[in-house]
Amino acid sequence: MKRSLTTILLSVISVAMVLMLLVSAYYRFSASPEQRINQSMTDRLFARSFSGPIPDPTPVMIQPRRAAAFGALLVSALLLLLYAHRRRRYILEWLQSWSLLAAGMYVLSRGYPNGIEGARVAAAVLVFATLGAAVLLFKSAHSFRETRPYFSRLWLLYPAMLVWFVAAPGFFTSSTVLAPAYLLAGWAQVRAAMVFAEIFRERKLVGALVLSISLVMVGANHLTIGLFFGPIVASVQFILIIMVLNSLAFLVGALGMHLLAFEDMTYELRIANKELENAQEELKRLATVDALTGCYNRRFLEEVIDRELQRHRRYGTPLSLLFVDIDRFKEINDSYGHDVGDRVLQYVGQFLMRKVRDADYVVRWGGDEFLLVLTCIGTEAAQKVAALKTAFDEARENNDLPPRLRLSIGFAEAPNGATDILPLIREADQSMYADKPRRA
Repeated sequence: MKRSLTTILLSVISVAMVLMLLVSAYYRFSASPEQRINQSMTDRLFARSFSGPIPDPTPVMIQPRRAAAFGALLVSALLLLLYAHRRRRYILEWLQSWSLLAAGMYVLSRGYPNGIEGARVAAAVLVFATLGAAVLLFKSAHSFRETRPYFSRLWLLYPAMLVWFVAAPGFFTSSTVLAPAYLLAGWAQVRAAMVFAEIFRERKLVGALVLSISLVMVGANHLTIGLFFGPIVASVQFILIIMVLNSLAFLVGALGMHLLAFEDMTYELRIANKELENAQEELKRLATVDALTGCYNRRFLEEVIDRELQRHRRYGTPLSLLFVDIDRFKEINDSYGHDVGDRVLQYVGQFLMRKVRDADYVVRWGGDEFLLVLTCIGTEAAQKVAALKTAFDEARENNDLPPRLRLSIGFAEAPNGATDILPLIREADQSMYADKPRRA
């Protein structure tokens, strides 16, 4: 099927190329003399561009701030698509932070040649947007981790800084007005980087590490601007270096955000798959384990006994059965009640499971009867019967159980080439009944 589709696709492409060549030839030979002259000049220019050195591209003026605003807007659009696909609070906070940065950079990129006041307002808007974006990134780290920041009322920084930007210019210089906002933004970004680094340590998500590194870079840049605002603003070279470093760091951060969102989705899928596996194991356990005693049930025996018999036939692995019955159990139920009877069944089941190896099985056969599947020969099974009776009599004296509580136990060894377990169970059952008169 795949080969036929590939053949059809190549055939369609070939037919299309042939049609394009025919159409081109038709227009070339049916063109007027003037059109042929123009076409000939175009062909010569095209050939010259490949026969000689490649001409330099036409210089294009790019406004860095406007390019940064466009880049932030593009990242915001990508995050909006991501949020539409995966509704998570931390993605919404990323979207809000990048939108603030895009708005701030756009306001600053417009230019204000008519007065210094307009430039100051634009710079204040950018710094306010930078601070808001840093706070949102800090909140997004805690939203991703599902923890609460120790300073949960970060929104109070917004009105406080707004009042500061309105009132302070009348009393302080621009550096004194704007520097604190850069310091707060740098602090918030470094704190966010620390939280994302903790997320990487806990969950081993590479996106969290990438985002942490980018926030450290941006936070260090903003702290540097806050500490040395005057000299940096006075130097065009320093401003360009800071802008380039921030652009690279923000680009790495945008990559880390998308990577982290994808890893978070796969992490949740792994957790869901693990929970599903645990639920399936629990259902299997409930289906194969007796709820009262904790021993295996007859359904489990039906699942494993064929495998045990096959091992016995193929590899000569010894196999024996012990049939255990609680003496006078009906009398105990009638005299002491079913609650005591259930407690006796639980005790006997736990006692038998403690006395067998991990490779052996204890099955509640029904009522007060238990079946033990042991990997041993008949003589060892007989020794196991005697050991179980002695241990049960000794343990019963130290427990609050009805008097005269005893076990009757019979055994049978699987013969060579055994293919059916039922004859072996009947033999062990008869051996158990033969044991009862001696125990009366």
